Amino acid sequence: MLVKTYKLEPKDSLYDLIQSIESYRALRNPTNTKHRFIVEDTMSGLVPLASVGHALGIPTPMMDAFVNIASAVCGRDFWKEGRTAEKLGMAGKTLEEIQEMVR
Repeated sequence: MLVKTYKLEPKDSLYDLIQSIESYRALRNPTNTKHRFIVEDTMSGLVPLASVGHALGIPTPMMDAFVNIASAVCGRDFWKEGRTAEKLGMAGKTLEEIQEMVR
């Protein structure tokens, strides 16, 4: 899919393929645990998705694991700090009610 989407030459590994994508070369990795890629993406991305899943009874074990790891690494409780279903006004709502809220 990457080969077709980015019009790349096939490579021996996924790593080599991703490394050959020109637009990715300008991206810089976080240099510390306070970097916004970690903090903001966890609090504003993973926590809301996992929390809404929990509110709907949908297991989100991988997201939960990432939030827990990020919390431990950063020394913060992203479950408390992040945008939870409660903070978004979605707790106790049905799937249909949540869908209506985001339309």
